[in-house]
Amino acid sequence: ALMISGIPFEGPVASVRVGIKDGEFELNPTIQENVTGDLDLVVAGTRDGVVMLEAGASEIDEDTMIPAIAWGQEQLQSAIDLQLKLRDLVQPEPREPVMEVPDPAVASAVEDKFGDVIAEVMRITDRSERGERMRSIQEEAVEAFADQFEDGDVGDAFHDLEGAYARRAIVLENKRPDGRAEDEIRSMSADVGILPRVHGTGLFQRGETQVLSVVTLGTVRDEQRIGLSDLEELVEPKRYMHHYNMPPFASGEARRLGGPRRRETGHGALAERALLPVVPSVEDFPYAIRVVSEVLSSNGSTSQGSVCGSTLALLDAGVPLKAPVAGISIGLVTADDGSTKILTDIQGAEDHFGDMDFKVAGTEQGITAIQLDIKVKFLTAEIVETAIRRGRDARMKILEVMNAAISEPNADVGEFAPKIVKTQIDPEKIGAIIGPGGRTIRRLEADTGASIDIEEDGTIMVGATSRDGSDQALQMIKDMTGEVDAGRTMLGKVTRIFGFGVMVEFLPGREGLVPRHELAEE
Repeated sequence: ALMISGIPFEGPVASVRVGIKDGEFELNPTIQENVTGDLDLVVAGTRDGVVMLEAGASEIDEDTMIPAIAWGQEQLQSAIDLQLKLRDLVQPEPREPVMEVPDPAVASAVEDKFGDVIAEVMRITDRSERGERMRSIQEEAVEAFADQFEDGDVGDAFHDLEGAYARRAIVLENKRPDGRAEDEIRSMSADVGILPRVHGTGLFQRGETQVLSVVTLGTVRDEQRIGLSDLEELVEPKRYMHHYNMPPFASGEARRLGGPRRRETGHGALAERALLPVVPSVEDFPYAIRVVSEVLSSNGSTSQGSVCGSTLALLDAGVPLKAPVAGISIGLVTADDGSTKILTDIQGAEDHFGDMDFKVAGTEQGITAIQLDIKVKFLTAEIVETAIRRGRDARMKILEVMNAAISEPNADVGEFAPKIVKTQIDPEKIGAIIGPGGRTIRRLEADTGASIDIEEDGTIMVGATSRDGSDQALQMIKDMTGEVDAGRTMLGKVTRIFGFGVMVEFLPGREGLVPRHELAEE
């Protein structure tokens, strides 16, 4: 539509989806192939390079992911050719826009008077001090030009100069805002078991970014049901849920708390996608799992901080992850002359003034998620490869810190988590467990305090707040569907009294006669 509109547009842009089938890259796989495959990669690009990436993967190594992106960039060229062909056929009339641009005199005046001071302040490595000094200088600039220019125009010019000097310092002088080397990660720490009452917690900090993740375990009936219809076949159950919150105080703001914004929704979805490949199957771990990541302090890449914090929390909760997952964000800064600098572990200022936010999450074995957004026209294949390999180097260092806090899942779920056990019965005996109108299963749940979920194939999940409760309910189910061993002592309820003895309900729906001469005198 843009190509034939006549509107100034530096396209065309095209997009493809890349999967892997039988060891070969597959173009635009079906939805089913996406679900069952090891790679779900979306590549958007122009004739010259990549403009957007989004991927979920089952621990795909870098030597496979990099060629997959390059292959996707090649495949989308045919869609670009088609758009160019359409433009040539339509031959749209060019439309010249009327642009509202800042008055260059404002930027020139601000730079002449305050440029040297701004450049000096941008070299201050302490974030708080730098921010205070910059605010003070901006107020001074607004006051100095109050008679010549609008306050907003001076503020805009000041912000642009701040970004320009930050970029020049990074690319030309190798000086990042906090003084780190280009591939250096900020100081990190990791801890678990912070909150004693919940099922699992993990606290991860990298620089001034700090995330507390909390795990809640539930039975399978707690899984999220997503669908637009009451028809069961159109309802998609979601057993693993990751939610992300960033309260205003995390970034030093004071505003009302509301529902999740698009940013929160996107960050939660990205972290969920990064961890999903390592979450155990319901057969191996019969729980519904919800993780909530609370950002306590923010200065760059909180989404990847939530990946790290959530991994710690899941291990603390006793979830047997296939492998720990860590994430990092790689940045890019481009100078006026086109030279570039790729930065590991970008902080807020580098994200704000920089040109790329390349998030890569994965395990020691490989990548589980990628999400990229850029402010330049495109990324070359060289930049993409460097970012991915830098991501791996950083991931290994982060995993070392995380493994020092907890390297294996706890042997059992927490004290306050539900204790869930699974058993299998003959599907024909499901009716005996449920009973007329569901009376038997309700009685079982009332007597043991357990929750009981039955699948059509005879799979039964039993959950209780204590291991004794779940074991008791499981034993009663086994007794109801099988033969009770002779000689076993059982607690039963007397239901009827006769002259020759009493009837005792020793299991829900199962009674037996105790003859009078076998009753104890008391």
